[in-house]
Amino acid sequence: MSLSQRRGDEAEFSIGFLTALVSDELIHCEAILAAHGWEAADLPELSMVGIKRWVKSIDGRVIAAYSMAIGTMGQTASALETMAFLGRCRRPTIVFLTGIAGSLREDKVYKGDVVVARSTRWRTQNKIFGDDGCDQYRPFDNILRESGASSDISRLMQRHLAEKYPHRDRNAEWQEVWNAHYGEIYTWDYVINSQRVVRKINADFPESLCVEMEAGGFLGALDRARTMTGDRPMHGYVVRGISDYAARKDKEKNVRASASKNAAEVAVGLAELMCRQGMLTRLGKAALQTVGLGNKRSQN
Repeated sequence: MSLSQRRGDEAEFSIGFLTALVSDELIHCEAILAAHGWEAADLPELSMVGIKRWVKSIDGRVIAAYSMAIGTMGQTASALETMAFLGRCRRPTIVFLTGIAGSLREDKVYKGDVVVARSTRWRTQNKIFGDDGCDQYRPFDNILRESGASSDISRLMQRHLAEKYPHRDRNAEWQEVWNAHYGEIYTWDYVINSQRVVRKINADFPESLCVEMEAGGFLGALDRARTMTGDRPMHGYVVRGISDYAARKDKEKNVRASASKNAAEVAVGLAELMCRQGMLTRLGKAALQTVGLGNKRSQN
């Protein structure tokens, strides 16, 4: 029996790949999975709701993966789609959110680069006030989430990115050369095309490297799913390719395609690395007290 003929429940652990949005991002993610030797093994009950199943043998262990696109922008859509995805799939141990983002740091995070979230800064936007030249926000309206379940995973990711994607000199214009960064991602509900807003975010959260619109809902849904199920902790990771600059947004299709492809390449590589390092086993069998570690409200 080939791997593609085996059902998902024969796999000991599984991985999820959610993309935002449905066009270039999902196409490139699934192309990268196929290029890495994952075999499409669709199940009709999943295909009918837009989820594709994949299988691959890694170090003698059959791993299942599921891919799906978040169809619309925003935190609410992301949370709803993530919960639906988890409900249909065999509760993946790790789930990656991939797609594109706008750079907040034109001095070092360039078009085509990839940012892997060490942490995400979710500005929940529960109050905006002020009549001066820049919006003011309620002091505690942002949530800082640390990625992953342990410092071991963080060190593994940092080491992998440094070794696999060593830093190369380049400039702010799009080119085939790109770098991978490990740092903070800023997430909220707005597309930014404003130097003023970028300067404000830089001042408030200087560690944030890029901005996007789905990570808060995605990670929030995973938190909720963990507390509802309890029997298997699920952990989320955000990987974004830089398609433009938030201070001067543009829509170059070739850059968007390259950015989404680069993000998918990094995400699939990290997922396979975690499989080979036994991280899925450790996370899948983690004690319930690990649920919720690393989530805290910022005091900024």
